[in-house]
Amino acid sequence: MLADYVSEGGRLFVLSWTGMTSCAGSEVFRHIMPKAFGVGIGGGLVSDASHCAFGDPYEVLTGNISASPVTEGVKTVQLFALAPMKLPDEKRNPGLAGYAVPVVKTPSGKVACATLEWGKGRVFMTTDAMLFQPFRIEYGDNAALLENVIGWLLGKEVSSADRAAFKAGLFLTEKTARQIAEEEGAVTCHVRLP
Repeated sequence: MLADYVSEGGRLFVLSWTGMTSCAGSEVFRHIMPKAFGVGIGGGLVSDASHCAFGDPYEVLTGNISASPVTEGVKTVQLFALAPMKLPDEKRNPGLAGYAVPVVKTPSGKVACATLEWGKGRVFMTTDAMLFQPFRIEYGDNAALLENVIGWLLGKEVSSADRAAFKAGLFLTEKTARQIAEEEGAVTCHVRLP
């Protein structure tokens, strides 16, 4: 049913939690995505002590970005606690209507985000549910990645005016969080990414 929806021109944005706990989100990549598109989870949690932010090896900062319409202008992506995707091999899975293309990988080459053109439709998928959250969107080029993904799914070019409007519309930025903390007298910890 899901594959039929996409095949007929549907657009699908799959943002699923596969991180530190077993939950319904990870079931998307254990059961639904493999049946619909042949895409699953490819192993345990990704960690990388030499490419991390905040001193946490599960918060991987990657520059392993493939050329794609969704990665235009994207040089780094800040990831958080994810299991890598397992993509189907065309030779071992003949007859699939399309094949997922990795667009963001960890420094060690594990797939974090992929796109798929399936029939007349498109799918963007990631096993990192935190990637585009308000507290992550300003790190790396996560905002540019999200803007590009939305444009690609809608089949529309993202203009500089669109990007400026998106940035202006962010409701919880680092600056806002600092202001709230200062007003409430909270202790804050500021971390500068590499």
